[in-house]
Amino acid sequence: MTTRTVETTRSFPPAVAIAALGASSFMITLDATALHVALPTIAEELGAGLSALQWITNAYTLVFAGLLLSSGALSDRLGARRVFLAALLFFLGASTLCGLAPSTEVLIAARAIQGIGAAAILPSSMALLVHAFPNPKDRAYALGTWSAISAVALVAGPLLGGFLAGTLGWRAIFLLNLPVGLLAYIAASMSVGNPDQQRRAFDLLGQIFGMVALIALVFAATEGQELGWMSFPVLATAVVGVVALAAFVITERRHHDPMLPFQLFRSRAFTGAIMASFLYNFAYYGALFSLSIILQADGAAPVSVGLKFAPMTATTAIVAFAIGRMVAKFGAPLPGMVTLSIGAVGAALMVFGGFTSTIFLLGSLLIGIGGATLPAIVAAALENVPSARAGVGSAVLNTARQAGGAFGVAVLGTLIATASPSVALATISASFLLGAIAMKVSLNPAAK
Repeated sequence: MTTRTVETTRSFPPAVAIAALGASSFMITLDATALHVALPTIAEELGAGLSALQWITNAYTLVFAGLLLSSGALSDRLGARRVFLAALLFFLGASTLCGLAPSTEVLIAARAIQGIGAAAILPSSMALLVHAFPNPKDRAYALGTWSAISAVALVAGPLLGGFLAGTLGWRAIFLLNLPVGLLAYIAASMSVGNPDQQRRAFDLLGQIFGMVALIALVFAATEGQELGWMSFPVLATAVVGVVALAAFVITERRHHDPMLPFQLFRSRAFTGAIMASFLYNFAYYGALFSLSIILQADGAAPVSVGLKFAPMTATTAIVAFAIGRMVAKFGAPLPGMVTLSIGAVGAALMVFGGFTSTIFLLGSLLIGIGGATLPAIVAAALENVPSARAGVGSAVLNTARQAGGAFGVAVLGTLIATASPSVALATISASFLLGAIAMKVSLNPAAK
C-alpha cells in the first residue's frame, strides 16, 4: 500500500464546509423521513397499492444500509472529496428521477438509486469533517454541529413532508433536493480539500459478502412483522444474511488489506460508541414508532399525533445543537451518558406513571433529550478512528445506526402486538440505559 498526499485545506471559513457537508446529511435524512406522510398522496396519484408503497420506502432504506460499509471503504480508497462530490451529483440525479417518476415502478427504482448515492455521501462527508478539523476540540464541534443538522432533519422531515405534499405536491419533496444539493456541491467544492488518499487493495469478496449480509438482515428485520417472522421470505433472507455475515468475517480476517479492519474494534472506546449508536437508534426510532402506534390505537387522529410529537421533536432539535457545543467543551462520552440516561427516565416514566396527557408530555420531552445524543455518539466514535480509516469508521457507525433503527421498529412493533405497550416502553428505557453504559466505556481512560 502506498500513500499519496494531496491538498487538505482551503482558504474558506470552516462554517462553509460544515454547512455544505451538513446540508448533504440533511437531504439524506429528510428523504428517509419526509416521505411517510406523503404516501397516501402518492398512492392516489400513481395508483400504488400497499405493497408498492412499502417498497417506495424500503428500496431506499435497504440499498442505503447495504452499501454503507462498501462506500466507506471506497471513500478511504479513492479519496473522500472525490467520492462525496460524485455521490452528491448522483443523488441529485436520482432525486430528479424520483420527482418526475411517471409510475410506481420508476419511483421504486429511482428510490433504490437514491440509496446508492446516500450510502456514498454519508461516510465520505463525515470523513471530510474528520480531515478538515485535525484539532480535537474543533473536530468535536464540527461533528456535533453536523450531527445536530441530521437530528433536525429527522424531526423536521414529517412536518416538512406534510407541508410540501399538501401544498406543492409530493414530488416537491424530491425536487427540493436540487437547489439545496447544488448549493452544497458548490460550497463543498470550494471549501473542502482532499485528504490523504490511501492506495489500498480492492477487497471484492468482502464488499460482496458485506453488502449481501446487510441487505438480507435489514430486509428480515423490516419485513418480519408484516410478512410474519416464520414466513419463508423472512426466514430465507435471515439465513442468507447470517451465512453472508459469517463469510464476511472470515474473509476480512484472512485478507491482507480488508475493507473492514477489525483492529478498529480493539479500541474499547470505538466499540463502546458503536454499541451506543445501535442502542440509541433502537430506542429513539423505536420510541417514535411505538408512541405513534400507541396514540393511534387510543383513537388519536394523525394530525393530533403530530401535534403531540411536536414538543419531543422540537426538544431533540434544540438540545442537539447544545450537545454539539458541550461535546467540544467536555468531550463526547459525558454528554452522551447524561442525555441517554434522561431518555431512559422518560420512557420509564410512561411505564410507571400511566399514559395520561401530562405524563406523556413530560415523558416525551425527556425522550426528546435522549434523542439529542447523536452528536456525542458521532464524536465519540470518530475521535477514536485513524484519519486514514475515517471513511470506513463512519460507515461502521452509520451501519450500526441503521441496523438499530430497523431492529428497534421490528422488535417494539412485535412487543406492542404480542405483549403490551408497557413492555415496549420498558424495552425502550432499557435500550437508552444500555446506551448510556456503552458511552461509559468510551469515557474510560483505559478504553483506548
